Amino acid sequence: MIFSIYQSREGVYWIGTLYGLASGRDTRFSKFDVTTGGLSSNSVNTFSETSDGTLWVGTDDGLNRLRPDQENFEWINQYTSPGISSNIVMSLLADGDRLWIGTFDSGINLLNIRTDKVKTFRHSPTDPRSVGANGITSILKTYGGLIVIGTYGGGLSVYDESTDSFTTYKSDPFDEKTLSNNNVIALHQDTLGHVWIG
Repeated sequence: MIFSIYQSREGVYWIGTLYGLASGRDTRFSKFDVTTGGLSSNSVNTFSETSDGTLWVGTDDGLNRLRPDQENFEWINQYTSPGISSNIVMSLLADGDRLWIGTFDSGINLLNIRTDKVKTFRHSPTDPRSVGANGITSILKTYGGLIVIGTYGGGLSVYDESTDSFTTYKSDPFDEKTLSNNNVIALHQDTLGHVWIG
């Protein structure tokens, strides 16, 4: 069962499966799992690569960091320093020196990869400027530089860096120009600049 596939700048394929991580070029793949390569979990959900060449792997048991020229993963979870708000990582987005980390049920984390400082954003029912929900399924940076966040149950949230807050767009069954559903699973921007929301 394959859940995610990523190709690094060097052309290496990384494939996340229910039972571990495989990597390789063309038809030759090396396997990484909890015993081979030190992956924190065999259930791999997402990938990203930051500007320093580090490969990030989100799993059901934390975030894994593979620095350039290293063979073993470092683990980042709720109990490490730096730490993240949940061990179940569902989505990742590299953004310069920052890594956006979407979790299953504890909001979104913003990691500065230079300083290892983490900022966490969670949904608050009393704050309409908070992220739409705590289940973060997808993260996209648009060509115009907007950070767009798909949530499970809270629609679509757009981050405003100047106010450090979010604008959320939700489904209205009486308005056909709104989202068809508040469970956003996937985001994609096409070559014309349109953002597609699954």
